[in-house]
Amino acid sequence: MELAPPPGARLPPGLALRDEDGRDVTPAALQHGLPAVLVLADFTCVTLCGPALGIAAHALAETGLRPGRDVVSLAIALGSRDGPAEARAMKAAHLGGLPPELLAATHFLTGPAAPLAEVQSALGYRAQFDREADRYAHPTGILVLTGDGHVSRLLDGLAPDPGVLRLALVEASQGRIGTLGDRIRLLCYGLDPAHGIYNGVVKRALTMGTVLTLGGLGLFLFLVSRRRVPGGMRP
Repeated sequence: MELAPPPGARLPPGLALRDEDGRDVTPAALQHGLPAVLVLADFTCVTLCGPALGIAAHALAETGLRPGRDVVSLAIALGSRDGPAEARAMKAAHLGGLPPELLAATHFLTGPAAPLAEVQSALGYRAQFDREADRYAHPTGILVLTGDGHVSRLLDGLAPDPGVLRLALVEASQGRIGTLGDRIRLLCYGLDPAHGIYNGVVKRALTMGTVLTLGGLGLFLFLVSRRRVPGGMRP
């Protein structure tokens, strides 16, 4: 099991899939150029996938972004045994209490085996079907997509931080959504989904600033001591 998007990973935009209402759709048509959150799931799994889909949806609701105007949400089935009926049942069971505008901007997608396998291959997603348990063993995570479907960020799928998710989506939009404050935070601090908003570059800069400050203080004390030593040694 693995979820490791390769460099340049992209959700194939023209794949022919079906939404929970049985309509033929493509990822590109659903995104309309907007950034998206994407979760891959087994729509008959209630132990992990159902709660994970609900967690992702609630985190998105708490970002303060406008569903359908700033961002869309996608969930794609792991296997072809899931159809519109399973997608519709999963969406109703785990997203039923969310605002109507978020539900309208959330699409549960199914399709034949070939396009679903193409999705997983493109995103570096590896799952394994356990025939004895009749379910998939698979990783979980939230993929943040740019408006053209490229993977921008991979976030924790079970405990996503709404603030980090918001900044990841603002970043994926290249500043077209969010506030000036969001863009300033990204510009000044960067984004490290695993450890908050300070990224490695900023941490190194802060460390270097501390070193330079301490070095300057040490040099000042050394010069002061040099000035005092000659006078103190006179008989």
